[in-house]
Amino acid sequence: MFRYLIQDQKLKKSLYTICFSELTLRKTLLNRSAKWFEVISVLSSTVMLVIFVISIIKVSMGIEHLGHYYGIGMATLFIVSFYSLLASIWFSRKHIRRTYKDLSFLIEKRKFSYDKEVLFYIRCNHIYQYLKKKKFEHEKLDDLIAFYNEKGESLKKKRWIPFATFATFVFPFWNTSVSKFLDWNDINKVITLFLFTFLLVILVWIWRKAIEQLLFSSSNNYLELAKILQAIKTFPKF
Repeated sequence: MFRYLIQDQKLKKSLYTICFSELTLRKTLLNRSAKWFEVISVLSSTVMLVIFVISIIKVSMGIEHLGHYYGIGMATLFIVSFYSLLASIWFSRKHIRRTYKDLSFLIEKRKFSYDKEVLFYIRCNHIYQYLKKKKFEHEKLDDLIAFYNEKGESLKKKRWIPFATFATFVFPFWNTSVSKFLDWNDINKVITLFLFTFLLVILVWIWRKAIEQLLFSSSNNYLELAKILQAIKTFPKF
């Protein structure tokens, strides 16, 4: 029994390592050019977030006139971040067409994100071949799927607690800042606020894509592995 438990834990660890250490998005779908533009996009969006937070703090402290360089700086950083992301995706798709020709039909030209469906099928194929080589019993796939689903959901709930706490304090602070800054008789302030809000929404979308890989990587990985094994259930038996 003890030997079986050790083998079971080794198998679970090996599957995780194959998917998320050996077959990562950066190692599989991104060439050197795509990686460089990805870094530029992340850095630009992060700096833009810092500037945004600083401007809100200054407004709340009564420094209402921030200067035109705040808006110009944020607009410039947004443009750099957005088009760097597009460039990274373009180079990634070029790499897929050259390296994974059989999967190039999965590329969706209109979406503004990496083609993770291609990565999903690459991982499915590798995991399937690995389990087949290990002579894994096909009937035990359900146990593995249940294990990874439960572990992923448990980690995600724990990781969301700090964000929920942070949001509880940030939203009242934001409302106070907006109320203090906004004057419906001053059209310039109204336009500035709406521009700030628009940039914030886009910034959060871009920034979340990057930060999610760091803060929720483990929980997302376990849930992703469960989906991979679920897909493998439809493959021919080992």
